Amino acid sequence: MKKEEIVKTLKEDRSKIDELIYEAVFGEEKEKKLKELQKRLKEAGITPRSIYPLYKKFSEGFLGFTVPAVNIRGMTYDVARRFFRVGKRLKVGAVIFEIAKSEMGYTKQPPLEYATVIMAAAFKEEYPGPVFIQGDHFQLN
Repeated sequence: MKKEEIVKTLKEDRSKIDELIYEAVFGEEKEKKLKELQKRLKEAGITPRSIYPLYKKFSEGFLGFTVPAVNIRGMTYDVARRFFRVGKRLKVGAVIFEIAKSEMGYTKQPPLEYATVIMAAAFKEEYPGPVFIQGDHFQLN
């Protein structure tokens, strides 16, 4: 399927994204649905990005702004949607969504779910990106 067709299909799904993410998080075959949804979001241009290039610029000299890192422990889709909506309205620069290993346990949000939910929220809110997602005090390969 061509990117234009994928984007068209996803745009049609934009009105259904709430249902798709709910089913992926709470339904049967959770991992399979999360992977499929994440694949479709990536094909439409919603991809998590590395913040490394920005950190590299910071190391060359202070850029005059900070980047907030947000750990969402509950209602992740709804909270992320609000961040993206307000970020668009205020023309905010970068924001990092992160989760600690300990949070993954007690919030029951594995990395695949967390990243997919954040990406779906960006898609729903038509956030122009980039979307930064990272582990808090650890890295995943």
